[in-house]
Amino acid sequence: SKTLDWLQEAHHVPEAQPVHLVPPGCLDRRRVAMAPMAAPRRLHVHFCDAGEATEVLVPSGQDIRSTVSQKIGVPAHEIALELLDGEVAYDPALHATYEYRDIRAVRRRGEGSAGSQQQQQPTVLFNFPSAKILITTEGIFSQETAVYELLDNALESVYLRSCASGTPSSYIPQVVLLLDLERNILRVVDNGRSLTYGELVMWGQLGTSDHQKHGDSASGFFPVRYSRFGVGSKGAGKALLGEGGELSMARVEGGSGTKLTMPIAKMMKAAEEGDRKGEWKQPVTSWQPDAQVRALMDREGWGDKATCFEVRGVKGNTLREVEAMLTQQGGLADKVCDKYLPCLVSDDPSSAARALPEMEGFPRQPIRMSIELGERRITLNDEIFGHDNLRCSEIILARQIRDQHLEELFPQAAGGHSAATRSADPSCPSMTKVFSGTCEADGKRGSWRLVLEYFPSINGSKSMPPVAEPGCFEVRWNGRLLSEERTKSFQFTELAGAKELLGRGFPKDLPEAVWQRFTGTLYLDGNFAVDPNKNALLHDSSVDSLVQNLFRKWDSRAEKQRGRGSPRSSPLSSLGFGSPGYGPGGGNSPREVASMRQQQQLDAAQKKKEEMVPLAREMCAWLHECRTKVDEDVIFVAEGTDLTRRGVDTARGTFKATTNHVRIGGKNFVAPFRDEESLEAKDPDPTKRLLVKVAVRKQEEFAEVCDFQFDGSFNTGSALRDSDVTEACRQATSGFVRFWRWTHARVTEQPELLPLTSLRNKVAERDWKRHVTAAKKHLPSELRVKSDAVS
Repeated sequence: SKTLDWLQEAHHVPEAQPVHLVPPGCLDRRRVAMAPMAAPRRLHVHFCDAGEATEVLVPSGQDIRSTVSQKIGVPAHEIALELLDGEVAYDPALHATYEYRDIRAVRRRGEGSAGSQQQQQPTVLFNFPSAKILITTEGIFSQETAVYELLDNALESVYLRSCASGTPSSYIPQVVLLLDLERNILRVVDNGRSLTYGELVMWGQLGTSDHQKHGDSASGFFPVRYSRFGVGSKGAGKALLGEGGELSMARVEGGSGTKLTMPIAKMMKAAEEGDRKGEWKQPVTSWQPDAQVRALMDREGWGDKATCFEVRGVKGNTLREVEAMLTQQGGLADKVCDKYLPCLVSDDPSSAARALPEMEGFPRQPIRMSIELGERRITLNDEIFGHDNLRCSEIILARQIRDQHLEELFPQAAGGHSAATRSADPSCPSMTKVFSGTCEADGKRGSWRLVLEYFPSINGSKSMPPVAEPGCFEVRWNGRLLSEERTKSFQFTELAGAKELLGRGFPKDLPEAVWQRFTGTLYLDGNFAVDPNKNALLHDSSVDSLVQNLFRKWDSRAEKQRGRGSPRSSPLSSLGFGSPGYGPGGGNSPREVASMRQQQQLDAAQKKKEEMVPLAREMCAWLHECRTKVDEDVIFVAEGTDLTRRGVDTARGTFKATTNHVRIGGKNFVAPFRDEESLEAKDPDPTKRLLVKVAVRKQEEFAEVCDFQFDGSFNTGSALRDSDVTEACRQATSGFVRFWRWTHARVTEQPELLPLTSLRNKVAERDWKRHVTAAKKHLPSELRVKSDAVS
């Protein structure tokens, strides 16, 4: 509300000038005395100066010229009103017969009041309230988020032009961040809609935004619609500005252009001194693009329009620091690629699937984007698939390695984890899991889509890219990464949350390590609210918003935080108190109201659980399938095995135990049951022995497996129970193999112990033959056969 008050003070409304209405069909450019023209009903006035028209809504009873002047920033005496066809002057008396609701306003330059023919230079008024609005942006933008804000505006501009009717097919949307270290200038140049004269004036008037003007194009998960508040680019530019610097916006279309420079220094000085009467008319000057901008406009698909936001005199050594880390991990190129990834991915299906799994089918507008320093040009569209250790490129590379691993395990499903390849081989599990839905609040509906990805254990090692956060998801709003969003998981995507939801139904053989092998992205459409710097969602517990609706429903911590952060409700402030039915004879005592409130909370919790339990089941089933069919780590089998304790440290609460059965990559390895002391096999059948080839340091040798060892822990305050051993066996994902080497003489002492890390799917036939030939004199008679008889 304060911002609106300041806007009302800041906007200069010129007094209505006397004009003369010419009869229909005889429109000329003369001005003579006349009273202000009031709108007889709500009018849609389409103001035309240069380029696209700007629509102004004029409420019934308000002066039309004054209202248009206030919104557009053009003196009222320079505004002429016409019918939409431009042939006849607008006459309010015609409303009685024809009920016009849409009219046109045009600017008549060179026509001053009182018969003056002297052309006036257009200006934009800045005053104390304008400066006060600018002060409200302090602290919102860091230098990094300021750059994002400027890129937001440019990306939205090219997006809107690409969606507009009449845009030529040769048009290629392009955004360029220019860093001029020698002159200490930062520029963001785009070939989008370009600003009309009225929009350039609107840009100068802080607090105005045409966000709602193009609202119909904001549906889906990837519309590049980021503007919200009308102060972003100015506040961002101010955050980058050094002492004595300047902010300006320039536009060019068809060879002619205009430029507006903001008097930042004067405005801030007035605000600091409390000069409430100070005001400055800043001229809108003509502008011709310099060689740098002209070179951009000569590029393929650019067109004849350009908008240039310039920060002249960037603060401190900002540009030097940016240059030093430009292409390093965590540098500007890395962060920009990550933040705007959906905009940078081409329409090629294979590229889109690699960069945006399970989202490649949603409508997107690819935008060519680059960062340029002198002769150095970094095209971000290429960087995301490069090998420069950028975060997004590392994730894409990890997907490629994972999919190659899948092709080896499931040759018929060559190509990875898409639906098409799974149909070719139904046994191939999907490496992605999708949850989606909608939520409603305050008359709005928001869509969300959660895409989770599994990165299996390969050769006993993690395949999860180190730049990803295990067991968590990132959040994208309109495709833009919210890098400071604190919500990273939902209750059904967490181990503890799934256990709480499923209770006894939680699968026992799903170890904790598996819940750290997925990552993902939560996609939200533009109906969800974000904070002013658009780096996080707007979590406001006092408002029943879409954000609150979604996260209160799915995130258990959000509900707990909301309970801690909000005042505790008493029965007297709950439903019933103060209502007509409360009090003597009303039927609602404080105790009854408290009981009703408690029942409502129980009903809500039960409804939430009913909705989330199926999701938790789906989550566990997906993880279980990935673990059993794709993971190459060790699954220690507890059920029906020779589970034996081998060593217990009561003081530390740790123990070692063995099992005779493990599963690696879907393959079972079973050793015979053995005597706990002598380790002799209980089954004398020598064909039941587990004979394998082991890699010991640089040598590979044949061996007989004794058993498989894993570690566990228990509560030091109680004795070790069988259930502790069983649970530790289920949770273990790594351990040791105990074995005797097959040499010329069988050693009956304690077996050797080595880490069990990976599986070799097949031993070469010639290796078996060579070994059997060398050792056959020492083999049991039952195994003196061809090599294919050996396990």
